Amino acid sequence: MAGKIYQMVQKIVKERSNGVPMLETSAKTKLLLKGINTANYNPSSEDDEKIIKKLEDIAKEWGISI
Repeated sequence: MAGKIYQMVQKIVKERSNGVPMLETSAKTKLLLKGINTANYNPSSEDDEKIIKKLEDIAKEWGISI
């Protein structure tokens, strides 16, 4: 299923930022520091189980259910 990573990234950023643009940038930067470059994923991006697992771990760490 293509695009799962993109959907997960969008949900994490949305939940973390509460719709505040400055916090969106902050959330994306924090993901980048954890090894997830949000610019690399779009709705047609192929899914990688390692990245999905990493996103699940980050979401859990940040208290976000995905």
